[in-house]
Amino acid sequence: MRDRQVVADLHFVDRCEKCSCVIVSYYAGQRNWGVVKVGTLDNSEKFAPQTHVWTKYKVSWIDIPADVPSFQEFYDFETTWPKQGFERLSKVRALSS
Repeated sequence: MRDRQVVADLHFVDRCEKCSCVIVSYYAGQRNWGVVKVGTLDNSEKFAPQTHVWTKYKVSWIDIPADVPSFQEFYDFETTWPKQGFERLSKVRALSS
């Protein structure tokens, strides 16, 4: 990956060295955990969406299955994530404080 790039206040990304696609985004000004862009992975079809966010901006031709949680904006980690996942996230977030 190329060097990190600041794309907005408190938002950093790692890009592919070859094509410059964003592979990982880091939010809230921290770099302890990032969001991997699944479409950049080999065999990305193996990773079905577990949730959809920012759906208020989706285009009309995108269909979101009724059995996949969706949110018009973002969601609250504590009330949405499984308990064990939220506990792991909390430990990593504590490293940023």
